[in-house]
Amino acid sequence: MLRTFFVAPDRRRETLTLFFSEVSSEEREERVVEALAAAESGELSLEGLMLAERAGRGVGAALVVSQPDGTAFVWPPVVTDALEPEEVADALLRTLAEHIDRDSQCWIAQCLVEPDRTADRNRLTRNGFPHLVDLLFLQRPLDQPLPVVTTPRFDVESFDPGGNRARFVDVVRRSYEGSLDCPELDGRRSAEEALRSHQAAGPFQPSLWRLYRVEGRDVGVILMAPHPDQAVWELVYMGVVPEARGHGYGRAMLINALHAARAASVESVFLSVDRRNHYARALYQELGFFEVARRCVHARFGPRGRGR
Repeated sequence: MLRTFFVAPDRRRETLTLFFSEVSSEEREERVVEALAAAESGELSLEGLMLAERAGRGVGAALVVSQPDGTAFVWPPVVTDALEPEEVADALLRTLAEHIDRDSQCWIAQCLVEPDRTADRNRLTRNGFPHLVDLLFLQRPLDQPLPVVTTPRFDVESFDPGGNRARFVDVVRRSYEGSLDCPELDGRRSAEEALRSHQAAGPFQPSLWRLYRVEGRDVGVILMAPHPDQAVWELVYMGVVPEARGHGYGRAMLINALHAARAASVESVFLSVDRRNHYARALYQELGFFEVARRCVHARFGPRGRGR
């Protein structure tokens, strides 16, 4: 009989060893040790680590990690059962789906999969994690020349939680109107929730969140996150309000941010973009970004994401 369950702490090493079974034994041990250390330090939650067991033997593992902002990240099942691999994978994903559906704070659970992982993608789709969007991951090295912006002249404000937070929220909210980046998410969460999510997504440095004004009007925002261990900045979000589009503000804002990154001795800037957003992709290409990876996003909306 096959059963699936979330493992207790004393079975995490065993389950992680199975979870990392697709890599070499040496690398597997390194990853297990790193995961256990991250859980011990609070950097990683293993409360969502699952095991599939048949006749007392582990035959599959999966992982879901919930975040404080209501998002969750799912890793596809790893199956070692040679006789009924699809049964094991389906059982794990069904249990994950039920877990997500019971989490009243979850608005979306997402899984990033390499495009050629057809078996993983099929398993996700038939168990309630359909394909949502294809993301391109782009990088811009800063050791190459940067364009110079002469116009428009911006007034730039850094994020101040007690001063201009409401204006940041308002610009983010308005920038979603007519956005070509993952329109499937429209209305699933408020701009305030989105801002909290961006803040929780990685290292947060208020000075790297910038509000751009032209002639006294707020026209756009750029939210950056530093990754000092890699000497890179991540462009977490860039948005321009509808009435300010078509004037080159987005391009000028991004060039301004690239110059700021170089001034801070950052080696490169990276970002992700919806493959369908041809306007943004053309802008990024013009400014020297190039593709370094591509992922298919499969997702399941939780109670908060479905109730709007």
